[in-house]
Amino acid sequence: MANFEIKGDYVLMTPDGPYDLKVYREALQEVAEFCRRNGLKKVLADISMRTDTIPVIDRFQLGIEMAKILGHRIKMAILAPPATIDRLGENSAVNRGGRVFVTSRLDQALEWLEKD
Repeated sequence: MANFEIKGDYVLMTPDGPYDLKVYREALQEVAEFCRRNGLKKVLADISMRTDTIPVIDRFQLGIEMAKILGHRIKMAILAPPATIDRLGENSAVNRGGRVFVTSRLDQALEWLEKD
């Protein structure tokens, strides 16, 4: 499950509970539907406070899911702890047509979301 909050022209999505691949997949579907209902096309997923680790294979799979579920319609910036960023999920999404950017800096995430 995830929490969603409209912040101007984007949705702030924050996880609720421990990491689970199935739950994160469902959160992607939920945020896509939330964006559709509210006419939004940008998401900031804030996982910067997470202490649990997303397994490497799950990062790859989640990238595929982001591309499949969000497509090129919805941009997603992911704010993550610096030590966890390896670009695997981002690359697997982008290589399949998704618009995803992972960073540890809020200013970079918001700047990227604003670019066309």
